Amino acid sequence: QNSTFDRTPTFAWDALLGATKYDLIVQNQSTKINVVNQRNISALNFTPTTNLPDGQYNVWVRGISAAGVRGSWTDAIPIYVGGRTTVLTPVGTITNTTPTFSWKPVDGAIRYDLWVDQVGVTSQIIRRTNETGTSFTAAAPLPAGTYRVWVRAISPTESAPWSIMVSFIIA
Repeated sequence: QNSTFDRTPTFAWDALLGATKYDLIVQNQSTKINVVNQRNISALNFTPTTNLPDGQYNVWVRGISAAGVRGSWTDAIPIYVGGRTTVLTPVGTITNTTPTFSWKPVDGAIRYDLWVDQVGVTSQIIRRTNETGTSFTAAAPLPAGTYRVWVRAISPTESAPWSIMVSFIIA
C-alpha cells in the first residue's frame, strides 16, 4: 500500500474465504484508464510484466468462488508509482511549537528530503536533506505563523516528485 519507485510493483492481497481466484484492476487516476485488468488470478499476488508510467493509481481486487461467482470489489487502494510520498502531520491549527513532521514511507527510498517554509517570512526554516526515517521533530521552537511542508523520497538512483504541499498554522 506504499508508494514505490518500482515500475513493476507486486500487488498482493490476503486470501478471501471461499475464493479460488481473483480479479485485479489498476487504474490511472488521471486518465481513468485501466493499466492492469487481470482476471482469474490463482495466486495471492500479481506483478505486471511491463513498466507502469509514473503516476497515481487506484487498485481494486475481488474474489471469485469455485462456482465462478465474483464477489464485491475492495475499496480503492491508492498507490503512487514513481515514489511520491504524502505528508501526514502536522495539519490544521496546532499549538505545539516543536511539531513532528511525518510522511508515508516509499518502497525503495533510502532517504527523504524535508522542506518547511514559514509563509512570507522564512524560506526553508527547516530543510533536512538526509532523513532516513519517516518523521522529524523540530529541534527548536517555531514562531507562530503559517507554514508549508513538502517531502520527497530519494532512491539510490532517482528523486521522486515533491509531495503535495501541506499547510499548517502554529497559533
